[in-house]
Formats: sequence, structure tokens, C-alpha cells
Amino acid sequence: MAAGPILHSLFYVVECGIGQWRACCPCCAQRRRDLLIREDSSGGVLIACRQGCAPVHILRAVGLTLAALDPDDPSIPRRAPAPGWWRYPRPLIDGVVAKGEV
Repeated sequence: MAAGPILHSLFYVVECGIGQWRACCPCCAQRRRDLLIREDSSGGVLIACRQGCAPVHILRAVGLTLAALDPDDPSIPRRAPAPGWWRYPRPLIDGVVAKGEV
């Protein structure tokens, strides 16, 4: 799991889908879970704060670098994330992604 080092350094982490988590942003210093973390299909990690914190500042606040977002295997080509990926979480139905949902 490529998101492991990031998830272990954040507070109040909850899983909200397959390969998706929410946590408190270390830059915002709020108790709401505004930080969204998702593993993409190439093994990389995408992070976004709803308050607008930059990913480099989020990672720096927990003592990591941007290299923590890269896939474990550099030979896998990395695709660009779909626009607005943080707005549409993939729902779970009995631990399986619902058909027709992305």
C-alpha cells in the first residue's frame, strides 16, 4: 500500500471507500476531516485538502517529501487523475464498488 506512510503520520484517519481515506489536515489545524487521500490505479497517492492547502505543505508538516506520493514501482506509467476526483468518492456496497459507480 503506497499510502501507508502518509496514513500513519496523520490524525483521525477513516476509510471512506476502496483505496480512499479522509483525515485531519496537518496544515489547517482543524478537527474536521478535510484532507482526502486516494490511491490511483498506477500505485501513486493523490491528496487534496478542501481548504486549499498545497500537497507539498501537507507532506512537509508530517515530515515527508513529494516522493511519498510516487508509486512503489517506477516502471508503471503514471496517468493523470480524473478532474474533480476528490468530489466523487467511490461508494462501497458490502465492501465492493457499486456497479456503474466510479
